[in-house]
Amino acid sequence: MPRWAWTLALAGLLCLGACAGSAGAEGDGPGPVRGTGDITREELDREVYTSAHHAIERLRRSWLRRRGARTPNNPDNRPSVYVDGVRVGPIEELFGISAEYIERISLLSPTDATTRFGTGHASGAIVISTRRGPPE
Repeated sequence: MPRWAWTLALAGLLCLGACAGSAGAEGDGPGPVRGTGDITREELDREVYTSAHHAIERLRRSWLRRRGARTPNNPDNRPSVYVDGVRVGPIEELFGISAEYIERISLLSPTDATTRFGTGHASGAIVISTRRGPPE
């Protein structure tokens, strides 16, 4: 085998080793793992959270920021909150939702929220699905 082929093979192995070595690095350190998708029950079980707001603040802080245009339905331009498909009100309602009963938390874009729930979602929506039955 030519020398350049050995060099290329060695470079490939080094790259694979580096990629494999960092695969679990995000969750290895102290503190919660911060992702970009939905917050799942599995993610909530990694640490104790007192409320939905506390979990979102620690895991997806950007979901709580102001966004979009102010509207009569949303004067503080923050996402609306839904629990099991029912609108519960402004973002402050997240403080009253116990993280113990949450199965999944999702952030919908303004377009997706409007398609799913109708008009008045210029800032999107935070959608919470609760567990079916008592927590384990």
